[in-house]
Amino acid sequence: MASEPLRFGPHTLRREADILVLRMNGPFTLADATQFYVFVEQVHTEHGRCFLLADVAALDNIEMEARRYVARRAEGHIEAVAAYGANPVIRTVAELLFSAIRLMRKRTSAQLAFVKDEAEGRRWLAEQRAHAGEP
Repeated sequence: MASEPLRFGPHTLRREADILVLRMNGPFTLADATQFYVFVEQVHTEHGRCFLLADVAALDNIEMEARRYVARRAEGHIEAVAAYGANPVIRTVAELLFSAIRLMRKRTSAQLAFVKDEAEGRRWLAEQRAHAGEP
């Protein structure tokens, strides 16, 4: 069952069991990242895992402070991320961020896939959930 959309900053988030459905608008700031991880921790506590489906078409930028925070917080609570609507700059920033997390943590970070639309993202996440098995 999906929750009502929650707003944090200019972004919206909806919970669907162990999936967070995120629509990003404008810049993603440190305050946004801090609030986002509150939601991630709630889902992870309830389900033992968390998946993310992100519409990043209207994302302007991920501020440096937010990138640093996400890199420090990447402790494995998010299993996989399917993002759609990414422009080349956002895609590059995200790929670099995930690479940095892998290097800093010396372990596998969340799986990241850039997909063409929400439907493809949901299919990809369903595959990831099936591979992950029950928490």
